[in-house]
Amino acid sequence: MKTFLLSLLLLPLLSNAAFGNEEKLRKWIDSSSWAEGTEYCDQKLADDLARRPDVRSLSADTLARLATYCAALASGKGDEAGTGWWWYTAAGLHLKTAQDLLPEMQQRGLLKTLPEPRGRAVAEEEKGKVRLLSGEVVDGAPAKPLPPPRYPKYMFRLGPGVAATEVEVELVVPRDGVPRQPLLLSAQALPVHALFTYRFLSAWRFEPAKVNGEPVDCIYKVKVSTKRAL
Repeated sequence: MKTFLLSLLLLPLLSNAAFGNEEKLRKWIDSSSWAEGTEYCDQKLADDLARRPDVRSLSADTLARLATYCAALASGKGDEAGTGWWWYTAAGLHLKTAQDLLPEMQQRGLLKTLPEPRGRAVAEEEKGKVRLLSGEVVDGAPAKPLPPPRYPKYMFRLGPGVAATEVEVELVVPRDGVPRQPLLLSAQALPVHALFTYRFLSAWRFEPAKVNGEPVDCIYKVKVSTKRAL
């Protein structure tokens, strides 16, 4: 009984701490704490979200706001790749929310340079073929993921009742092998799991595609699945 009462007393404190993600990000933007903010976005945000008691009910709109703020922090830091990745994450989760926040961020001098929007590829990949950024499919050696990182723990913290998820994302894999411009193709998952998938894929590195023996920029599709109980 005492343990139950103590948990009731602590719940508001835990909830306030858990629900402070947006406030943290806004504070770092207001104080121009770019390095601290981007470190949080890249290393801690997903884990913090996974621990929220309301994680399964987080809307795409809410998550898009967080991703837009992370894009703004990366922009303030001068991290072009991070800015682009977070902006595409926000747009993929809820484009209108990202666009609605853009004028305010640009008035602060942030997010003034963003990667051009792009459409998804219209056809499936073929073995021995490379899809160039223009959409043209040519003979060549497709991009290959280097051994990807292990699935992070936050991918499996959504509680009982979510048995399996599958999120399909299309990436640009440039010559340097660092993925960019993720587009969400399909998601049999909660909105938060789409964000988790973007975070996971941001750490992947690739052997670039080759045409006539030379590295080229290409389009690459990947499915991220969790098949055990979450």
